[in-house]
Amino acid sequence: MGFGKIHDKNGNPIGNNQLYDAEIPLQAPEHCGSTLFHNNETEICAGGFQKGTEEGDSGGPLAIYRTNACSGSQQGTWYLIGITSTGEYELNNGEKNGTKGYDHAYHDWIKEATKGEVTCCGKS
Repeated sequence: MGFGKIHDKNGNPIGNNQLYDAEIPLQAPEHCGSTLFHNNETEICAGGFQKGTEEGDSGGPLAIYRTNACSGSQQGTWYLIGITSTGEYELNNGEKNGTKGYDHAYHDWIKEATKGEVTCCGKS
């Protein structure tokens, strides 16, 4: 989810004051590993053909919907797995990839800042 820039019919970026969401595929670390700004230790690679983050999306969540995650419940739950950080870069084939900070890399800080209201799956 984010308030990133959208484009008009001519492809020009315009500001945005509406919250949007998108299904953005996760990628293997090697997919972003050769870029200047990607760190496989603390970041996750996500994006795909004409799918990715835009300027203005920074700070937004990267979440997954899982059933049976952590608790074994049949009901699905949304889990925060990352936070948009460096936006996107576009490959020559039109594929857009953004890097997101790993949630677990910042688990202790998130838990403290939210007074325990937000935690990572499998962490206490």
